[in-house]
Amino acid sequence: MNALTLPAADLRRRPLRTALTALGIAAAVSSYLTLVSLSQGLERGWIASLEGRGVHMLALSRDTVEVMASSLPEALGPQIAAEEGVVQASGEMANLIRLELPGAGTLHVTVRGWPPDSFKWRSLPLGDGRPPAPDEPRAIVLGVTLAGLLRLGVGDAYALRGEPFVVTGIAAPGGVWNDRALFLPLAAMQDLFDRPGQVTEFSLQVARPQDAAFVADLTSRLEGRFERLAFLESGEIAGQNDVVRTFRAFSGAVSWVAMGMALLIVLNTLLMSVTERTREIGILAAVGWSPGRVLATVVVQGLLLTAVGAGAGVALGAFSLGVVLRHPTLGGLVEPGLHPEVVVETLIAALWVGAVGGLYPAWRAARARPAASLRHG
Repeated sequence: MNALTLPAADLRRRPLRTALTALGIAAAVSSYLTLVSLSQGLERGWIASLEGRGVHMLALSRDTVEVMASSLPEALGPQIAAEEGVVQASGEMANLIRLELPGAGTLHVTVRGWPPDSFKWRSLPLGDGRPPAPDEPRAIVLGVTLAGLLRLGVGDAYALRGEPFVVTGIAAPGGVWNDRALFLPLAAMQDLFDRPGQVTEFSLQVARPQDAAFVADLTSRLEGRFERLAFLESGEIAGQNDVVRTFRAFSGAVSWVAMGMALLIVLNTLLMSVTERTREIGILAAVGWSPGRVLATVVVQGLLLTAVGAGAGVALGAFSLGVVLRHPTLGGLVEPGLHPEVVVETLIAALWVGAVGGLYPAWRAARARPAASLRHG
């Protein structure tokens, strides 16, 4: 027997307790993995949607918490575009609406309105059809996933908020936000939501987007010129949004509560194991095992137990994430997929829980006196 085979044998000796403990750890790991993946997937989805439309920077109302609730004068667009270093500036109105699906069910969809001359129409990849022409105020483009859910194709009529539109294009796959979005001319969008002359944000293309010093200087100049606006790079926009940050904080708090529960589960199981093995630990000490070796044995037992639970938790988390993303709202906002760095982060957190959870029981086992332990039971 050594510091590895002994704890493994003890776990096998009590299979039901081992299985239940591993199941509790798996549930905690699954919760952690699912929530962290949702938080990061939301940010990746937003960033991918911007980069897929060629947006380098966004101009947002400085004091607005939620972008879609913002209201800015459309007339600011030409003023921003006239600034040195700005190649193009396009106003956008965005909103989230609920659509009825054919047959049954509803779907939450992002609707985006762009001016006819916006660079976004040229940047949006189309799998079929074309963008609306300047003389087509009642034309729409559907994301490929949304078109499939609504069973619509190019040339089909569709009533949006009671107003008739015609589908002129189907966007090619370009990230979950674009695939489930609906795009239409800005004037029609303003009319539908009774917000004439208003936009929610401005999208910018800049001269040297890869030059960090240039972008920092341009941002400083723009924010000095337009005091009502905050200018953010597309890669930073999700992290600066108050709603996204709130969701990230909430998911992080719940994730660590789940890991705290796993810590208590490991601590309780190992304390019971040490108590039951008091006589066995006394024998090991009597035959020459040092306190450090006894301590390592208990810590390794916690790590083995956590590793089994963490492996099952990753599999369960991947399954849970797939189920959650089938929800009609989250499925259109969160970029799917488990990223390797999230899995590695989860496994490290789980093993940390196993090591910390085993320290106190290990300390109790290491400080036990051989004579007293041999008299136990």
